[in-house]
Amino acid sequence: MSHVVPSHQLDSDGNDATDTTNHAVRVNIVAGSSGGGGVTPVVVSGTLGAAPTSLLVTTNGDQTTIAGYNTAQAGGFSGNLFLQVSQDNTLWTAIPTFCDNSNQVWWSPAGAVADWVTYFHANIAGFKYIRVYRGSGSTGTTTWTLVASPAVFLGHSMVTIADPAGNKAAVDGNGQLSVRVPGSVAVSPLIHSSVAVTSVNDDVTAQQLLASNNNRAGATIFNDSTATLYVKLSTTNDASTTSFTIKLAAGAYWEVPFTYSGVISGIWDANTAGAARITEIT
Repeated sequence: MSHVVPSHQLDSDGNDATDTTNHAVRVNIVAGSSGGGGVTPVVVSGTLGAAPTSLLVTTNGDQTTIAGYNTAQAGGFSGNLFLQVSQDNTLWTAIPTFCDNSNQVWWSPAGAVADWVTYFHANIAGFKYIRVYRGSGSTGTTTWTLVASPAVFLGHSMVTIADPAGNKAAVDGNGQLSVRVPGSVAVSPLIHSSVAVTSVNDDVTAQQLLASNNNRAGATIFNDSTATLYVKLSTTNDASTTSFTIKLAAGAYWEVPFTYSGVISGIWDANTAGAARITEIT
């Protein structure tokens, strides 16, 4: 479906003008697709020990969201981590996060990621450096995989607006998006309607859940097994119970980070005649 933004005419000085001529304006809509400007996700995994310590993600500034997956905790780890952003890798500030709490989404305005959180996501638009920071505590360890992307989770999109000369919209000092559009803008969201549903039987050896596919727009995995499924985003089928991206309990469901098009493998901790039910969107 196409949406049209009404024209607002401006002269070369930015004042109202009587000229009603429409001008071309480039609008780039990225609905979780790697085709949106070629923005590549950044994936970082690591373990946080005694404070002060952090897990750092460095982007090129084009990524707009970050998702964090807690893959392991040991040694009685407790306390809060904090999601922080920076423009220079020196001055850091915490930003609000949306955290999973037993399949409920909790909002943390101070950026706190508690020890019971298994997943979080947040808006990082405009920042190059992102980190999960442990500022206090020396007991235990916690292991995370962080994925920075133009659209990490379902339902989110990145919109880039530019004039014919390629000048992009800017955020002013009040944090508001300021755009001068001297013409009509037609916005057509990218729609994906092709779906492939497959199953992979549970096994205690690594299995390929999905092959690499550059046309993939998204994918979901449901663990239809009584055993725990360990899923890994990788270049080969090398998932294991100690090397994985996310752990899915029996009956759990996961949405693969959008724009990821590589190999997905899985392994179960027991063979119970169950399966992974996989849906791939292209």
